[in-house]
Amino acid sequence: RGYTLLKNYLKEMRDSGMVNNFNSRNYQIMKNLQSNNATLLEADKNSFVPTILRKNVDEWDENSELAFEMNTKTILNRLTPQNIDASIHELLPKINSDPQRLEFMIETLIHKATTEKSFSHVYADFVKHLTYLEGEKELAARIISSADESYNNLVLNASSDNSDNESEIYIGCATFIGNLVKNGTLTKGQTILSQLIERLPVEEDTPLNTHIIEMLFNFIKSVGDDFIQQNKKQLEKIDEV
Repeated sequence: RGYTLLKNYLKEMRDSGMVNNFNSRNYQIMKNLQSNNATLLEADKNSFVPTILRKNVDEWDENSELAFEMNTKTILNRLTPQNIDASIHELLPKINSDPQRLEFMIETLIHKATTEKSFSHVYADFVKHLTYLEGEKELAARIISSADESYNNLVLNASSDNSDNESEIYIGCATFIGNLVKNGTLTKGQTILSQLIERLPVEEDTPLNTHIIEMLFNFIKSVGDDFIQQNKKQLEKIDEV
């Protein structure tokens, strides 16, 4: 999006006569000079150094932890329903059974699945495809267990902070859990639904927790019609509330 905005801005500048057309030959010369003469000056160890500069001066280690973390985020960022299997086969060799890398991948996947709600179903399908691979069912189980643990923690310790940022955490978690139930990866959907409904107070003087309402709504919205039809009886309590 930022690249598109920049291109449009430069186009407007050129169209208005404020910027001359770029000279592609000069641009290429400058680019080559930048690549060939890149120099990394001595800097504080905590200073930020762009990755492209590290690569230009041969100080970038493709096998480093930083490279792994960047590659993991890149692979998950470009995840689509069409490239799930290819992404799994690209990512798993980089982890290479390393416990720290495995934990980073799980945390990153769950974070993205719960913050990027529109793509939550794609991350849920990523987990489902892991169950198809021999030897990777344990990895899928760890992701599911971690997501379920986060969900339980939110439900049992629902905050009274009703800010938008806080609400997004609850909504994102419920959406991801709902998508895992929908694709059959998480099989305790009825338990989850019961747990949410039981936390809805029937007594008039008992306040409703906004986050529980949001979680229930987004879980139902994500879990699919088949599940809802099979569990209509449980939903009757909503009418009471």
